[in-house]
Amino acid sequence: MGAMLYALTQLAEKAAVQQATTELRAGAAVARKTLEFRGQQLANAAHILTADFGLKEAVASGDRATLLSALANHSARIKADVAAVFDIDGHLLVTTPGESSAAAAETLKGAVDAQSGGIIYRVIDGTAYQLVAATVRAPEPIASVVMGFALNANLAREIAHVVAVDVEFVSWDGSRFDSIVSTSAQMGDLQNELTAPRKAAHVVAARHEKMLAQHEALPIDKGELDIVLHSPLDVAAQAYWKLRNAILFVGGGVLLIAAFAGALLARAATKPIAALTAAAERIERGDYSSAHASSDALEFRKLSAAFTAMRDAVAEREQRILHHAHHDELTGLVNRKRIHQLIADRIAQQSPQPLTLCLLDIIQFSDINASLGHSLGDQLLIELAQRLTTTAPHDAIVAHVGLDQFLILLPQCDLESGILLANDLLGCILQPIDANGISIRLRARGGLASYPMHGTTAEDLMRRVDVALFSAHRNVSAVAAFAPEAEQAHRRRIQVLGDLQHGIESNQLRLVYQPKLDMRTQTLTSCEVLVRWRHPVHGEVPPSEFIPHAERTGSIRRLTSWILQNVAMQLSAWNAAGYRLEAAVNISAADIADPGLATEVEQLLQHHAIHGEQLTFEITETVAMRDIEVAVRAMERLRRLGIRFAIDDFGTGYSSLAQLSRLPANELKLDGGLIARLTEDDRARVVVRAMVELGHSLDLRIVAEGVENLQLMREIAKLGCDVAQGYVIAKPLPPDALPVWLATRRLARVANMDSTMAITAMVRSLAAGG
Repeated sequence: MGAMLYALTQLAEKAAVQQATTELRAGAAVARKTLEFRGQQLANAAHILTADFGLKEAVASGDRATLLSALANHSARIKADVAAVFDIDGHLLVTTPGESSAAAAETLKGAVDAQSGGIIYRVIDGTAYQLVAATVRAPEPIASVVMGFALNANLAREIAHVVAVDVEFVSWDGSRFDSIVSTSAQMGDLQNELTAPRKAAHVVAARHEKMLAQHEALPIDKGELDIVLHSPLDVAAQAYWKLRNAILFVGGGVLLIAAFAGALLARAATKPIAALTAAAERIERGDYSSAHASSDALEFRKLSAAFTAMRDAVAEREQRILHHAHHDELTGLVNRKRIHQLIADRIAQQSPQPLTLCLLDIIQFSDINASLGHSLGDQLLIELAQRLTTTAPHDAIVAHVGLDQFLILLPQCDLESGILLANDLLGCILQPIDANGISIRLRARGGLASYPMHGTTAEDLMRRVDVALFSAHRNVSAVAAFAPEAEQAHRRRIQVLGDLQHGIESNQLRLVYQPKLDMRTQTLTSCEVLVRWRHPVHGEVPPSEFIPHAERTGSIRRLTSWILQNVAMQLSAWNAAGYRLEAAVNISAADIADPGLATEVEQLLQHHAIHGEQLTFEITETVAMRDIEVAVRAMERLRRLGIRFAIDDFGTGYSSLAQLSRLPANELKLDGGLIARLTEDDRARVVVRAMVELGHSLDLRIVAEGVENLQLMREIAKLGCDVAQGYVIAKPLPPDALPVWLATRRLARVANMDSTMAITAMVRSLAAGG
């Protein structure tokens, strides 16, 4: 209804404006014709006066009385309001009625100067006049006559009567209007509302009433003289207002009836709706108690039942979401967020009883996942969760806080008791697990932190139990408790690792080369490239600290690119010096997965003019088996460039022989830990012999690393290993020391020393040279 009334109001005002505009335009045309007719009368009278012989004689003789009489007679005849005679020099001779002011005389003289015979308009002493000037000739011009009608109230009323709208004569001096005469009682209000003269009709407001004004300009020398016709809009819109009032009356009645009917319906709906609203507010606060809206209406009964079902479903989903937010979906144990909250709650109780955190890490679990599949890995996690829950004390809380980590909260347990319990928990992990017919034996390490000895907040305890676990891994111990010096070392390590990127960019890293000895020819076949980092503040940083960090943070590709660039430069330099050597570079999983590695290697080979056969890439079997399809494709692309491949640390992973046979490898490197047990463990000797035979059957060269003494050298020779690498041959050497080592080897062979004597001489020479 409001929109309709608004539209009707706008339509009425628009129609009223159109109607009033049409009337005002017609009225303006009538006013203009009326003034033209009066002007023509005035012009005729002026010409008759100038042709009067008596007037000419009176002007010629200077008889003012006769001149004034003639002027008065003619003025009275046409009812002119003003008349004046000027001599040929522009001096006023006579004027009617009576004496005129100097300003009036000057204005009349101006009318003579402005035109002769035409109609002009001037304002004289606050009154607007319609003037006509004519020349008195005898026969030459001897005087000028000016006659005029006043634009007074009578004229305004006469025009208003004809056009049926209010008429007003106004003057404009460039900044404001001055009303001269008007037929409107609102003359003053309109004068204040009128702005600069407009040719088009426009709306003005006077005394809270809208009116339409139309200007008709009259010629004047300074400013502007207008006839303004204006008409109230309310009169034109009166018929529309009647229609509006009728609609308002009818619509108002309909609204009252509708409101009464709505009130009756609302009374029936208010009570059950209020009950449902109250129930919804309780649900919002987390209260899911039952609430039924009592109503006989079938619709409300259905609504109440649906609302109850919704409330129950929301409560169930909220409990499920809350459980998932606080528990691991696979094992059902609490997660890191929840255990953190439980630790904080225990500490907030301000109980004097201690508590201990035990963090267990399953060693190489990610490799098991990669080799045997995630499905079997999930079975292992479920079994471990059940074992830990059963083995831990009844008041302990077991949490799964990472892929391969479990955190056990041991209430009322000091550090010594915690160490004993941690060993029990590790013992249950060590028991074989039968998964899909495969017997798997897992190993784990543990870290311990105790409240309040090692921290008074949950954040401190969880951070320090991580440090303790890292210490256990670093020291290769089953269980390690937190120690302040370990945290300091941990912080130092984090700081050092943060500087790795800068170390690569500023060439703080250097490469060393460990020779590999051909067991058959006793000659140097190749060398393994090892990276060293001398930190400007912390000194030598072992590769075991920064290489894993580079792999985790994605910096390993940048590090590998730096190593390949420097190795290529060194091989090129050795080639130029007459040393044809091969270099073996360790390659990570990220390197193998990068499709740009082959392009990078190809560019290096071309730029430094070296052969692909001079480079061997060493990858661990765990890396190769992580995504064997990707590994095989990457290795095949590099083999086209002549690159050779070695499977590093063979015997420590979980790959099958069938998978291993798919890899386009050239060498197998036996793990140094296995080689070290050859002299004291017959079973290790059997395993190595089997690996050597397996490798030779696959046409692979067998490299034994970690050969630290002459006894091990003899053992691997007996077992058929092709290449030896270890400290008994040479420590890792800087690039400029490798030629010295080669020269020593050649001297030993020239002196006809046997292999043992040659190695001994080599070791002594290297020791003497540092």
